[in-house]
Amino acid sequence: MARTTRLYQRARSPLIQGRSRRERPWRVDFAVAVSWGCALLIALMVGGHVAETGTLVPAAGGSTAWWSAFGAGVVVAVVCGAAGVSLARGWGAVRPGRTGAIVACAAVVAYWLVFGGVAAARR
Repeated sequence: MARTTRLYQRARSPLIQGRSRRERPWRVDFAVAVSWGCALLIALMVGGHVAETGTLVPAAGGSTAWWSAFGAGVVVAVVCGAAGVSLARGWGAVRPGRTGAIVACAAVVAYWLVFGGVAAARR
């Protein structure tokens, strides 16, 4: 018997099902996707702020705009990361966390290009 599959039976189900040990719970895949999206968002926001002002620390007046743009970007990363993970799981992908991370990062880059991050929040 192969040691890579664990058999289980759901409550009140006559079927015995198997789950691969490589398969992670969807929460882990979702966390991987969102963390990559948020890490890219932080890199874009900090890089854009440094390029715009020349300083790493946001000014007291601009911090509200920075945080609102960051919050909107996190929402984009969460929604698109969840959509990517659920689509990848539906397609039977081996690593749905990777697919979700790619979708989340692409959505964050699109958000950054369309809305311009902090500069759009200041307008």
